[in-house]
Amino acid sequence: MANRALLGAVLLAWAASGCDLASQATDPFDRNSTEGLGSIAFASEREGDFDIYAMAENGATLVRLTTHQGRDSSPSWSPDGSKILFSTAREVANPEIYAMDFTGENPFNVSRLPQAEANPVWSPDGTQITFDSRRDGNSEIYAMSFDGSRVQRLTHHRAEDRNPSWSPDGTQITFDSGREIYVDPSKEIDPEEIEALEVSAILVNQVARTLNDSSFNPQIYIMDADGGNVRRLTSSPSRDREPSWSPDGSKIAFSSDRAGTPDIYVVAVEGGEPVNLTRSSFADTSPSWSPDGSKIAFVSNRLGARDIFTMQSNGKDVRNLTQTVYDDIEPAWMPEIDLDTRDRCLFCSGQISFGRF
Repeated sequence: MANRALLGAVLLAWAASGCDLASQATDPFDRNSTEGLGSIAFASEREGDFDIYAMAENGATLVRLTTHQGRDSSPSWSPDGSKILFSTAREVANPEIYAMDFTGENPFNVSRLPQAEANPVWSPDGTQITFDSRRDGNSEIYAMSFDGSRVQRLTHHRAEDRNPSWSPDGTQITFDSGREIYVDPSKEIDPEEIEALEVSAILVNQVARTLNDSSFNPQIYIMDADGGNVRRLTSSPSRDREPSWSPDGSKIAFSSDRAGTPDIYVVAVEGGEPVNLTRSSFADTSPSWSPDGSKIAFVSNRLGARDIFTMQSNGKDVRNLTQTVYDDIEPAWMPEIDLDTRDRCLFCSGQISFGRF
């Protein structure tokens, strides 16, 4: 509480000159100022186990939001910025979906099931939560209401379906799955033979978890919000994972090791050749778009431990936000909010309480 009180005092001092953030433009990566910046939530083990933290998008004003000994991870903001979903194993051995106020207060269990459930994300209208879960055996994509009711299973496949991300208009969901074999476009193969290989290999993987066949590495898929019309977006012998839909709806960012180590790629929603944005010799993963689509936050171990970085959406101007010997993972950018009409201006005097960043 002392840290949150100190933060509140600092924010009040910043806001002493008024609340018109638009007129206080600053260098967005000047660590001496956070005026007018958005926020990024992420998971970090800097205090011994993974908890949820938030910081300004330039890496300043760090706030610890959870303090539980269970692993807290996979933060996701509500569309209005008032709450954060996360995955935690604080009540049972397997992770469950929790929600809390964006201050870190009032956490509660949304999913309330002992099966492993992870990677929650809000629908754009805030009425649904999608997540991946093993409640029916292998990992599938589900949707539910915010109170945990009206659960709907969206995918029905023997393969592992994970990491859902909504289209901005709420009509589609992208996810990763190893459900189809990779076939070299230059070669011909009998469709029935492909189907037999897929069935046998997925069953082996599902039961023994020992399959190490790159032909079934996860790829990026898109489906309708109700689970219909599933189509494959990427096709490579490498691992394409962690899709993140761009705010304008035209592109999907994802991580892939098709160049050797994982890099951040973008691909058009209509398909085509993905573009490598990071091109590093280190592991770059977990892309997350800024609300205006101009930047992408991601995780990289290029400084040793895994840290949070940002870059322009074309891959230029890479900036390191966290610098510790501990892992910082899974960045999630706070949605844009209307600072003129919201009653929770993040950096404004009289409209902020302790713990808000």
